[in-house]
Amino acid sequence: MAKLGETSSIFLHRESLCDCSVLCQYQRTLELLDAWYGEYEQISGFYREKRIQIPKEACREALVNALVHRDYSLKGSIRVAAFPDRLEITSPGSLPSGLSIAEYLSGRISVPRNAVLAQVFHRLTIMERFATGVRRIQEAYGNFQQKPSFVVTENTVTVVLPKVSYTEVHEGRRYAPDMKAVHQRVLSLFFTFDSITRSDVERQLGISSTSAKRLLSQLVLSHTVKREGNGPATRYRRM
Repeated sequence: MAKLGETSSIFLHRESLCDCSVLCQYQRTLELLDAWYGEYEQISGFYREKRIQIPKEACREALVNALVHRDYSLKGSIRVAAFPDRLEITSPGSLPSGLSIAEYLSGRISVPRNAVLAQVFHRLTIMERFATGVRRIQEAYGNFQQKPSFVVTENTVTVVLPKVSYTEVHEGRRYAPDMKAVHQRVLSLFFTFDSITRSDVERQLGISSTSAKRLLSQLVLSHTVKREGNGPATRYRRM
C-alpha cells in the first residue's frame, strides 16, 4: 500500500502487510483509507457541510473483492495506490474462468474463485451478498458526476475510484460535470477491448443511448477515437 504525491515517484507513506490474516489486512487497509480519504467540512454560504472524497462503500467493496476474488496461486500482492485524485486497487489474476467482462460489470452472476473465503466474509457480514460488489461500487457514485472504472487485463483486475467534486448552482446543489473524467472512463474500455460500441458505453457509464452517442461523437471530433461502419454495426477504435 502506498500514498503517492503529485507523481508516482513521490511516496508519502508506504506499508506492506505480510504474515497476518486476511481480516487483519482488511481492517488495516480500511484504517489507512479512512485517514487518506476522510470526510471534511466546507463552508457553503451560511452552512457548514460535511463532504466526502471517495465514497466509503466503494472503497470497502473494492477492497473486499480484491481480497476474496484474487488468484492466490499467483505470488503477486494486492496493490493499493492512493493518488491525490484517485484510488487504485489492483488484485492479481484476471476474471475467473467462465465469467465474461460484461457479466462482471453487470454483477448478475457469481463465480467466486475462493468460495470458502467468500463464505467467511459473508457470514461476518463484510460481504452483503454474492455478485453485488461491482454494482454497489457503481451505486456509491450514483449522485456524483465522477464514476469508477474497471480495468481487466490478462493477469490483473484494477478498480479505479476517482475523488468526487462538488459545486453549487442557484437554489439547489448538484455535482460538477467533469467531462475529462467522463471521457477517461469511456477510454478505459480500450484497456479491455480493441473496439467498442455505443451499447458498451451505455452499460459502463449507466447512461442513455443519446448520451452515449454524444460522448462518442465528442471523442471522434477530438480525434481520440475513430468511427467504423454505420447503423447497428458501428464500432469505435482508439486512435
